[in-house]
Amino acid sequence: MARPSSGTGLTISQLQQILSHRKGESTNCIASAAQFEKELAKIDRQIGKLEGTGSGGRRGGGGSGVRAHNDKSLVETLVEVLQDSKARWV
Repeated sequence: MARPSSGTGLTISQLQQILSHRKGESTNCIASAAQFEKELAKIDRQIGKLEGTGSGGRRGGGGSGVRAHNDKSLVETLVEVLQDSKARWV
């Protein structure tokens, strides 16, 4: 059904029909997206198995999305390790 560029000249019934049609299309798109996400998750798990990553593939394995934070910075850790190793060699 071709529709005019604006809603002028349309009856309420026609507008309701257009809205109902769009809502149906939207629902179908959402359902398709959900199905594609399931398929992609399955493929990611297969990639993870092939690569040997336990978390599952290229998208991070569905973690919480929060980056882990260390107690010490890299510099602090290196200083500590080097001082410990220096003490062992002296």
